Amino acid sequence: MFTKWTRIILVTAALTLGLVGVAYAEGDAPDNQTRIAGVILNVDFPGNTFAVRTLSGTDVHVHVTGNTEYRSRDGSIQEFEDLLVDMRTIVVGQERGDGTINAAVVFAATPEELPDIMRLKGEVSGVGDSSFTLLTEDGRSLTINVIERTRFRSRNGEVTKLGDLETDMAALVGAVDTEDNGIVALVVAAGAPGGDIRDRIFRTTGEITGVIPGQETFTVQSNEGESITFVTGERTKFRSRDGSVTGIHDLKRGMFTMVGAIKMEDGTNQALVVLAGNPEDRPERPNVVSASGKIISLGGNSLTIETRSGERKSFSVDSSTKYKSRDGSVSGFGDLEVGMAAFVVGRDLGNGELHALGVGAGKAPAVRPERMDDVRPEVLRDRPLVSQTG
Repeated sequence: MFTKWTRIILVTAALTLGLVGVAYAEGDAPDNQTRIAGVILNVDFPGNTFAVRTLSGTDVHVHVTGNTEYRSRDGSIQEFEDLLVDMRTIVVGQERGDGTINAAVVFAATPEELPDIMRLKGEVSGVGDSSFTLLTEDGRSLTINVIERTRFRSRNGEVTKLGDLETDMAALVGAVDTEDNGIVALVVAAGAPGGDIRDRIFRTTGEITGVIPGQETFTVQSNEGESITFVTGERTKFRSRDGSVTGIHDLKRGMFTMVGAIKMEDGTNQALVVLAGNPEDRPERPNVVSASGKIISLGGNSLTIETRSGERKSFSVDSSTKYKSRDGSVSGFGDLEVGMAAFVVGRDLGNGELHALGVGAGKAPAVRPERMDDVRPEVLRDRPLVSQTG
């Protein structure tokens, strides 16, 4: 199930982050030992114990002895007295019958010492002996290094190591950017070539026609006239402009809604995000404009496209404009060149100006329109439309 797969990824990422960020420790806990990760709540020096609130929210008491080893990234944690409240910690040891852990090794660090997690999404464009190349959604081509601790996951269980990755696989990567080793992958979740999960994700906009809170389901009459029933759960996020919609009990018949969902293997539609509100709160749909063709001129903050039919359209750009390319060569306005094939998604500002929300460009063949499907005017409608002036 997709839910179980996602939970495995998140838990693994959290544990791996702790190990890498705290101590870059080698090896996992032996089979006869347990390992917990969390935050130190208090330290009882006379009693040789400290309490840890784990990642799952459980409080665990840890007992130290003269044989307990202490480790930290910078070597500052040498003994029990060096531990402080609010430090992030990982404890490896044996569980006692009363639930207390006898610590064999204690890794600790302050929050400032922990690296930031990078969350990258894209397609695998190459696989090497100890790394792979990821073409991200925003057009960057990144080398992702793999270490022994890197965890690999997939829906079908076929991706368990670096060698199982294939070009064009969809991938979600949790990583850290290190000074010595570049970007290091902690968790790699990969799908089969052709999209896998992405092919089952869809969006629907329409009116809520029925709600059954006891079954955690609701039905939407889409703008295309289709009646679709959605299942909600712990993973479902509810949103509204005024904050009044926080769960399925707040949904009412007649509300307008936009639902992001995934088609499950059993045919049900699992709602991931539900945006809902009263009809009078419905936002006006922007005047969407798109153009596909060739770039024929570039200005200081504008570009002009000549379509296949010979029509010319000029678009302004600003710092909110997104850029994409298949080979990663275009990540900003400065990478555009006259003669490039391009696809632009924008909107008419009503004053004669067309503003570009997203630009997909590259060498021939032309960029396919669907490559820009994450640039949605309704998502970006709250962005300020202040064009660059230089």
